[in-house]
Amino acid sequence: MKRQNLNAYLSERCRQLCILKMEILFLLAVTLLLSTQLSAEDWMQLYPEIDGPVADMEFSEIPGISEYGLIFAIADSGGGLGYFDSPGNFSIFSIATNLGAVSVSADNANNRIFCAFGCGSYSDGLYEFDVNSHEFELIEWIYNPNFIKKLSSGFYFGWGNGLLYSTDGDIWTDVDYFNDKDVRDVAETSDGTLFVAAGNEICIANDTTFSSFDTYLPVNDIYVRHYPTEEVYIAIGDGSWSDGIYRVEYEDGEITGLTLINWFIYPNKIYEYDGLYEDWLVVGCLYSGGLWLVEPVEMGEIHQIGTELDFEDVYCFETYPMYCPNIMVGMDTGIYLGTNLLLTLPVYLSVFEVYWNSLDDLANIHWRTEYETDVLGFNIYRNDENDFTTAVLINFNLIPGHGTTTEPHDYYYEDEGIVPNPMDEYYYWLEVVNLGGTSNILGPINLVIPNCVLSTFVVEYLDNIPTLFWVTQSETDNIGWNIYRSINDSSFANAEMINIDLIPGQGTTSEPTNYIYPDEDVEANPGDVLWYWLESIDLGGSSYIYYPPASLVIPSGVEEWHPHAKDIVLSQNYPNPFSGSTTISFFSTKNTPVLRSSATAKGEKSTKIKIYNIKRQLIKQFIIHPDYNREKINEVMWDGKNESGKPVSSGIYLYQLSTKGESSSGGNSNNYKSEIKKMILIK
Repeated sequence: MKRQNLNAYLSERCRQLCILKMEILFLLAVTLLLSTQLSAEDWMQLYPEIDGPVADMEFSEIPGISEYGLIFAIADSGGGLGYFDSPGNFSIFSIATNLGAVSVSADNANNRIFCAFGCGSYSDGLYEFDVNSHEFELIEWIYNPNFIKKLSSGFYFGWGNGLLYSTDGDIWTDVDYFNDKDVRDVAETSDGTLFVAAGNEICIANDTTFSSFDTYLPVNDIYVRHYPTEEVYIAIGDGSWSDGIYRVEYEDGEITGLTLINWFIYPNKIYEYDGLYEDWLVVGCLYSGGLWLVEPVEMGEIHQIGTELDFEDVYCFETYPMYCPNIMVGMDTGIYLGTNLLLTLPVYLSVFEVYWNSLDDLANIHWRTEYETDVLGFNIYRNDENDFTTAVLINFNLIPGHGTTTEPHDYYYEDEGIVPNPMDEYYYWLEVVNLGGTSNILGPINLVIPNCVLSTFVVEYLDNIPTLFWVTQSETDNIGWNIYRSINDSSFANAEMINIDLIPGQGTTSEPTNYIYPDEDVEANPGDVLWYWLESIDLGGSSYIYYPPASLVIPSGVEEWHPHAKDIVLSQNYPNPFSGSTTISFFSTKNTPVLRSSATAKGEKSTKIKIYNIKRQLIKQFIIHPDYNREKINEVMWDGKNESGKPVSSGIYLYQLSTKGESSSGGNSNNYKSEIKKMILIK
C-alpha cells in the first residue's frame, strides 16, 4: 500500500471510530436511563473465614469435605486450595505460602482435586491434590495459568500459551491448535460442541480441528445457557469502548457472528440467577465495573446489583444449595450471598422439594410460597435428565394459586407416574402461570429413587423404649442403614443421627428383610413427638433418605400404653396397587407364645388377617398357622378372591391383623387389633 493511500485509510478509520464512539456514548446514555437499581436486595458475607480474593469455586462430591463439598481457589499470597474439612473449620493447602490458586476442579471419581497455581513464579503450574494425604503432585510447570475445568468430554487446562486436555485426569496432552494462544476459558453445549476463548478469538470445534472468529478484544469468559433455547454468551473486553456481553451466533461448526447484549466495562464472568427474571444473566466485572443483571436480548435492559458491597473485582459465581433464589459471588473481598432479587417474579419460594414416598410408591412434591402476585396457578414438569426442553407436564389440571397474597401457602402434589427402579434419577420444574397468561419456570429439583424398596416403617413404645421396625421387599447394593431422630420437629434438616455404627444391610437381595432398632438413649418427656428417618448407604457411598418419617408420641402414663399391643407388626401389602395378587406380611417383635388359629386353649392366642371391602364387609380372612416362624417375616398372599373363591371387583380394600386370647379365668386378655391398612386392586 502506498504511503498516501495508507494515510487516507488511517484518516477514514479514525473518522469512523469517532462516529462509533459518539454512537456508543449515545446508546450507553439511553441504556443507563433505562436501567434501574434493584431494591430490597439482601446480601451477606457467606463465609467470614474467607476474606481474601476468591478466584474460583465449585461443588464437589468428595468425602471429607464439608459445606456441600465446596472447594475454593484463594488467590494471592497466603492463598491456595481451600475447603471446610468440618463445619466451621476452613483449611487452606498450598505448595508455597506466597503462591495463590487461580482455579480448582474436582475429580469426584478419584477423590482428588486439580489445582492451577500461579503468580508469575517458577512454581506456577497444574497440580493434583490428594484429599486423603493432603499432598500435592506436580503435573506440569506452566507459567501464569488461567483455569482448570471439568467438562463432559474431559479436563481442560488453559494458560497464556496453550491448552492441555485429559480424558480422565491421568494423561495430559497439548491441543496443538492453541499453541502460543492465550486460552482463558472453555465451555461445552449439550451436544458436545466445544467453544474455546483464545486471546482475541472465540473458537468452535469443527470435526478434528477448530474454526475461529476474531473478536478484536480479549474473550474473558464463555457461558452456555440451556433454557429456553441453548445459547452461548461471551464476555469481551479490556477497558475499551466495545467491552460487553455478546451472544455467539453459530451454525454447522462455524461462528457466523456476534450479537451485542449490552456494554459493560471490564466484563469478567457470566452466570444466571435461577428464579429471578426469566432467562436473565448476571455479569461480574473487574476494576470496579460492578455487578449487573442483563436481559439476554439485543441491547437488553440492565439492572445494577450489590452496590452496597465493598469490592472491586468479581471472579466467579455459584448457586448455594437452598431453594430460595440466590447467587454466590466470589470477589476480591470474599464470598457474598445475594437473595431477594425478585422484583418481577410473581412468587417467592422458600421451599421447593421432592422426595420418594417408599410406602406408597410415589413422589411427593412440596413447595411453599411466601407471597404471590397475580398467580393463576402452577404446572409441574418432569424429565429423567436435566433438560427442561424435553420435560413432560405431569399434572392434568392447573394447580390453583392464590392470586395476590402476602400470606405463606403450602402446596403438595403426588406424582404417581414413576415406575420405581432403584437409583434412577428424575428432575422436576415448577411453572408459575400468571393472570396475564405469562409464566415463569423455576427449578429444577432432583429426585433419586432409593436403593431399597421399603414396605413398612413404624416406631412403637415397647418396654418404655421407642423401638423402630422396618421391612424391605428388596435391596440393591445396600451396605447398611443410619437412623436420624428429631424431637418435636418434623423437619429432617434438624435431625441427628442416633446410631454409632452402621446397621448392616443385605447387599443385593429380592427377599423381604425385617429390621428392629431400639432407641435406648433418647431423652424425651411425656407428650414429646419423636420423628425418625431412615438412610441407606449403597456400595458407591451414595445415601438415600426415606419418606415419610415414622413418628411416636411419648405416652404420659402407663394407662395409655398396652405393652403387648405390638408383639406383631403388620406390614403394608406389596405390591400396592396390584392387579393379580399381593403379599401381606407380618413379623413378631418378641419371642411370644405360639399363636393358635382356631379352637385355642386357655391362655393362648388366635391370630387372623381379615380383608374388608370399603363398606367394612368381611370378604376374606386368613387364619395364621400355629407354628409360624417368629424369627422371620411371615406372609399371606391374597389373589383378589373372596371366601367363595370368586374374584372381587376393582377398588379399595382394607385389611387388619387381630389377636385374641383367653385368660385361665375365662376373661379376654391381651386382645389386639392392628391399625387398618389400605390396598388397591386394579384390573
